[in-house]
Amino acid sequence: MKHIIINILIALQIVAFYSCDDFLDNKPKGMTIPSQYEDYEKLLNDITSTTNAHPLYLTDDVKLLDKTGTASGYIYINQYDEIKNLYSFQSGQIYVSGDKDYTWNSAYERLFTYNTIINDVLESKGSSQTHKLRIKSEALIGRALEYLYLVNIYAVQYDANTAASDLGVPYIKEGNINQKYVRNTVAEVYKNILDDINEALPDLQAVTSYTTHPNQLAAYSLLAKVYLCMNDYAKALENANIVLKANSGLLDLNDYEITEGVTWGRVHLIGDESTQMPDIYNPEAIYARFSSGQLRTTACISDDLRALFKKDLSPESIDLRKKYFFSEDYVDLGRLDLIPGECAYVLYADENIGLTTVETMLIAAECEARIGSKDKAMEYINKLRDNRIKNNIALSALDNDDALIKVLEEKRRELCMKGVYRYMDLKRLNKEAKFQKTVTHCADGDTWTLAPNDPKWVFPINEEIINFNPDMPQNDR
Repeated sequence: MKHIIINILIALQIVAFYSCDDFLDNKPKGMTIPSQYEDYEKLLNDITSTTNAHPLYLTDDVKLLDKTGTASGYIYINQYDEIKNLYSFQSGQIYVSGDKDYTWNSAYERLFTYNTIINDVLESKGSSQTHKLRIKSEALIGRALEYLYLVNIYAVQYDANTAASDLGVPYIKEGNINQKYVRNTVAEVYKNILDDINEALPDLQAVTSYTTHPNQLAAYSLLAKVYLCMNDYAKALENANIVLKANSGLLDLNDYEITEGVTWGRVHLIGDESTQMPDIYNPEAIYARFSSGQLRTTACISDDLRALFKKDLSPESIDLRKKYFFSEDYVDLGRLDLIPGECAYVLYADENIGLTTVETMLIAAECEARIGSKDKAMEYINKLRDNRIKNNIALSALDNDDALIKVLEEKRRELCMKGVYRYMDLKRLNKEAKFQKTVTHCADGDTWTLAPNDPKWVFPINEEIINFNPDMPQNDR
C-alpha cells in the first residue's frame, strides 16, 4: 500500500505545482488515499533523501579532466549537459530544453508528502494524539530542511537589507490541487522555516530510535544552521551549544583502514572488512538525510583543495580524510582507472547531508571565532582533528581573525564533496569582502570564471516550470 500512496502523492504534486487549471478534488478511482495513522508513518519513513550534489559543480572543490584523459568518467566533455553547463558557468538555463530539473522536482515531491502528513495526520484513524503530533512535528523539520536547501540553490544569499524583496522559492504548505503558486521572498521563506522548526520543537521526542527521524536536538541543530545562513551568529551559537552540550560525539577515523579493489566497505574497521564506515548509526548523525546524487567516481578535486589538505600538518601527521576518501593518480574500485597527477573522490558511503554533530561543531567554532573566544573555537577544531588526523598536533590561533580562517579551512576539508555545503558557504562568504573568491574552472583549453555574487551562482527556474507557471519570475543569470 505504501507504494500506491506514494505514487498518488507524486502524481498529485505534479498536478498541483504545474497547473493553473481547476481540478476536481475527488478521490481517484481505484486508488488508496491515506487515512490510517500507519499510512502517514509509512510515508514519513519512506523519505530518507534530500537535495543532490549538482551545486558542487559551481565550487572551487571540483575538477573535471580534459578529453585526453583515459578515465572517461572524470572527463568534462563526457558529462551530462547540465553538469557541463554548471561547470563552465553558462548563462541562462542549466538543463537543455525539455529536460526536467530533478533538484527542484524531487524536492517538491518530497514536500508534497511532508505537507500531506502535516495537514492530515491529526485527522487520521488509529494511534494516539501524541503519536500523531510527533509525526507531524517530524514532517515539519523535514519540510524546513528541504526549503533551506531550496532557497539557497534557487535564490540569492540571505541579506537582511534585501531579503524582503529578493525572490525566493514557493513555500507550499498545503496539498491543494487548485492552488496557484508564487515565489515567496527570501525573508518569507526563512521566516516560514523558523516557524516550522519552532512549531515542531514541543512535540519532538528527546530521543528517537533511528536518526532518520528528527528529535529535539535535530531542531536545535537546524536552527543553528539556519541562523548561520542569516549571519545571526549569537543565535546560531546559542542553538549549537544546546546540541553539543547533549551530544558532541564524533567518528574516529583512526579506528579505520582501507582495502583497495572494492566499493562499499573500502573504508572499514581495522581488521574487520565486514564493518564498513557507518551511515545512520554514525555517532555524528543527528538527523540522517542522504544525497539523491553524489560525486564519487565522477569528479576529481581541485588543485586548490589538494593543497589545503597538506596545510597545518606536521611531518608525522596523516589526514585520514584525504587518505581514505580520495585516491591519487589512479582509482581501484574493482577496475583500475588511471588519472596521473590528479586526485579523485572515491568514498562509497551513505553520506549524511542532513544534520550532524560535526557540522554543528563547526558552526559553533565559526561563531566563537566571530563573536566569542578564539580558544574555544580552536578547542572545537582540535577535537575534530584528533578524530580525523593520525598523530595530530593541536593548532592555535593568534587572534579571532586567525581562528576564523582556520575554522573555515577545516570546514572545507571536512565537508568537501558532500551535498551543498561548500556551495552554500561560498555564497555566504562572498558577502564579506575579505572572504570573496572567484572560482576558476578549466577543461580542454578553455577557462571559465565565476566572480563573487555573480547572478550565475543562483540556479535558474527550469523552463518546464516557467511554462506551466508563466507568471513566475525567472532568476537573472
